[in-house]
Amino acid sequence: MNRASLSKYLEKFFWMYMFINPALDLLNGMFFYYVLGINTLDVEFALPSLTPSLVVRMLVLLVFGIYLLIVWDKKAILTLIPIGVVLCLSVLSEFLFLGDVALFADVQYITRFAYNIILLFVYARVFRGVWSNSSREELFSNLDVLISYTITLLALTILICYLLGIGYYTYGDPQGFRGNRGFFYAGNDVTAVLLVLTPISAARFMQMKNKKFNLKTLVNLMPSALAANALMIIGTKTAFIAIAATYALLLIYAIVIALKKHETELLIGFFGAFGAVAGTFFVLMIFSGMDLLPAILASFLAPFEKAELDGMQIWTSGREIKLGRHLEMFREGGPLVWLLGMGRGSQEHILEMDVFEVVFYYGALGVVGMLWIYAKAGLDFVKGLFKNFDVIGFALLISVGMCTGYLVMAGHILFSVTSGFYYIFAIIYSRIHFAKGPEDIRLLK
Repeated sequence: MNRASLSKYLEKFFWMYMFINPALDLLNGMFFYYVLGINTLDVEFALPSLTPSLVVRMLVLLVFGIYLLIVWDKKAILTLIPIGVVLCLSVLSEFLFLGDVALFADVQYITRFAYNIILLFVYARVFRGVWSNSSREELFSNLDVLISYTITLLALTILICYLLGIGYYTYGDPQGFRGNRGFFYAGNDVTAVLLVLTPISAARFMQMKNKKFNLKTLVNLMPSALAANALMIIGTKTAFIAIAATYALLLIYAIVIALKKHETELLIGFFGAFGAVAGTFFVLMIFSGMDLLPAILASFLAPFEKAELDGMQIWTSGREIKLGRHLEMFREGGPLVWLLGMGRGSQEHILEMDVFEVVFYYGALGVVGMLWIYAKAGLDFVKGLFKNFDVIGFALLISVGMCTGYLVMAGHILFSVTSGFYYIFAIIYSRIHFAKGPEDIRLLK
């Protein structure tokens, strides 16, 4: 088999992997819940550092790497080299600063970051090939099916687990057990995935020309409705913000278009999408024995009640305390640590604020070597948005904007192989949306 044939087979596998990917976290959580017996009380502390889903993804990462070598994507390889250099320098700094290193923690963490960068290059190339061999419309059709499938799988799992009283609670504290994240032990990850995909799904329905009640309409309508209800059941502050921001901003956009262009199609589509959310909520209320609303209100009001006791710390989940500790240690490290970082292995527990983690763990060189590719993608996104500010572009702004804010304030994106996957997906999706031709999808030309 020649290299061209092998690369085509791998590209077909990568399409399959996008459908397998969301199921990995579900199966992983079920394995912990039923096989290992890890329950709500110990889920945060009893998990192994290498989970089955992470092992699978690291094996796929190896396949991604082989693919980039086969197609000899020099720009991708040259982008990854500085990340490897940054890792080596941060480990050296960690040793000089602390006299010891935790190499496994260092390598594992940077590998998660590199996984998402590799995704950016691999899938940009795969999607370019699909567009070149078929059409932009067929590519979008396939991607929209993927979005609907992913949302439906994740959201239905959470909804069903809530109704059956199984799975993991979102919170377990002096205020009681509340929220449900299904079998997803990483609640922040599944929240981020739904946060990214829901605005795109809702906007896709809003822009549909033909909204007659048929299977195609349901495929476009129901995923965002299921996602909104799943986010309410998850019950985190981020989940509630994601729902409110998505539907409030889409409503504002639809009203502006209706007033400015005298086109009501988007506004009608919005009320259809929002009506589906309300209808799904009503059905869930019936199946839950009318317990759903009190459960959601308990999650929604808990931060306000706790804020009266703990002050504003509740809104940052105590991250400002860890931020202060990291900053103090970083300052003590002096110029070497400021330049090279103090290494991921210097900390028992991560900061959970992605951009600050890059600064503290990998220093000034890490900021440049690791984040420049995201900065370029962000700049390209803004340029594309100015050229094509339609409802899908606006929904992508909501998705990418919320996720970017999330990774700054709460982490769980750049160093996550789950939510990071869909952040990259949204970035590439936006490049396709703004592109005039297949080559415009390419990040580095």
